[in-house]
Amino acid sequence: MRIRAMLLGLSLLLPFHQAFAETCDFRVGVLTALSGRLAEYGVAVRNGILLAQSEAPEKFRCIKFHFEDDQYEPKQAVSAFGKLLDVDRIHLLYQWGNEPALATAPLAEARKVPSFFVVQHPDLLKSGNHYVHRFINTAEDWQKGLASYLLEQEKAQPGMQFGILKTEMSFTAMLTDELLKQLGKNLSSSFIETVPASETNFRSLFPRLRQKPGDMLGLYLIPSQAVNFLKQSEEQHIQRRYFGSTFMESRSILAPVWPLLKGSIYLHLSVPEDFRKIYKEKFHVDDQVPYAWNAHEFAMHVARRFGAPQDGEMNSEQILEKFAKPLADEKSFVLTDNGREKYYRFPLALLKVLENGELEQIKQ
Repeated sequence: MRIRAMLLGLSLLLPFHQAFAETCDFRVGVLTALSGRLAEYGVAVRNGILLAQSEAPEKFRCIKFHFEDDQYEPKQAVSAFGKLLDVDRIHLLYQWGNEPALATAPLAEARKVPSFFVVQHPDLLKSGNHYVHRFINTAEDWQKGLASYLLEQEKAQPGMQFGILKTEMSFTAMLTDELLKQLGKNLSSSFIETVPASETNFRSLFPRLRQKPGDMLGLYLIPSQAVNFLKQSEEQHIQRRYFGSTFMESRSILAPVWPLLKGSIYLHLSVPEDFRKIYKEKFHVDDQVPYAWNAHEFAMHVARRFGAPQDGEMNSEQILEKFAKPLADEKSFVLTDNGREKYYRFPLALLKVLENGELEQIKQ
């Protein structure tokens, strides 16, 4: 028993260098928020993968996905990461979410786990970019189109400024910091406020918001907070033009306040309309469809390489080699090298919210 315990302890310290014993048994770990305050994001990720499997089951006959819930909590993510490696014995990891991923990415690089992260944060690759890969656009890509739009608005309305109201978390800080960087001195801010994720009362901010009613306000709040803020703004007869980010795809949560968001602008992954339609028909919701699209394309990315039986065992380097070159039918993303890192870049769309919650693409 003592020898067995020593061997088990030693295995936890060894780098990830795994091969699958059977030739038709490729295991993929999926780590995302399936419960908690951002569950609609993780559910969309899971649904995107399930949709890909249902569309082409023959392409997934040698692939098994292991889903783990990190509740968007770093400690939970680290624990789930260990379970995926040491119990499920995964060959590949896919993870959504900035805060949890910043905790697990260094572990994935150290354990030599081929990994794909849906994370815009620049610190994702702090520990290396050999095994850890970004499967989404960088923060720089993400905010470039939004910065251009705001500058165009300032030209049409000279003297316009903008404000930012954000939840205290690395994702919102990363996006707003990048936006400020890209705007530079060309457009100034009149209002920047950070609130904890537990905040529900925004009335103390309203006197400041009344001072310049023509300015645009960036809402970088988690969805439930955005609903509270908009309802309280309506009570106080405060109207603003808003811009924001991914929370505007939390459509079920935002349904009561769509009229208050009319004309709002946000940037997200450009999703084919037929995918949105199929997704809604199958799952009867349309929350966070862009992340479902990303997960769907990841699943197909894996299926094209590992869906059929493989010849013998494969280690981490051999798995990575399979992803080294794009295939002819992979057109939804581009493997990009910006001089600092290689990452998977998707088309982005600038979207406008209409009064009924429908979306109009105004720029890509």
